[in-house]
Amino acid sequence: PFDPQADSGLSPFDRRHKFVASVVYNTNFSGLSDAGKAILNGWTIAPIVNMYSGFRYTAVTNGFTPPTAVATGSTFGTSPAGGINGSNGSLRFGLTPNNAFHTPPIKYVDLRISRRFKVTEGSKIELLAEGFNIFNRTQVTGVNNRMYVLSASGNNVIATFDPTFGTASDLSNGFFFRERQIQLAVRFEF
Repeated sequence: PFDPQADSGLSPFDRRHKFVASVVYNTNFSGLSDAGKAILNGWTIAPIVNMYSGFRYTAVTNGFTPPTAVATGSTFGTSPAGGINGSNGSLRFGLTPNNAFHTPPIKYVDLRISRRFKVTEGSKIELLAEGFNIFNRTQVTGVNNRMYVLSASGNNVIATFDPTFGTASDLSNGFFFRERQIQLAVRFEF
């Protein structure tokens, strides 16, 4: 755990694939009756598709190890409390590279539909509906990265595999990736 060379690896921001596409389509059908044109023309449909690789994360170990008696030459001392490095915090699991794991990909579609109506020559009213994550896909924005839990039994340190390693710990609770949301608005332009 004290070898800085072991921390070399990919960046947590290493996302190999990213695809974003947006389209703005305005309806303008010809060959319709006046009523058909009034109903179907003038709409704006604007979807945005986002798909990209999940973020990378590092497997860690944590847990509390109480101080234990250690023979140092002809005297006895104690080993540090609080895990391998004495900080009582998480420490990269040394048998896996830094940022060796990654979360599932993030995929979502946003959609905006609007229609403008002319009120006077210089003013318009726009009715619009916007949907975010419209397919309501679960977006994993965090995972449990604890691979092993350390504990002490006598003078032995025991590493127990955490069965929840790699499972989602944050599902769409971030600012950008939420459950499906829809908003309606009216805008007056003059």
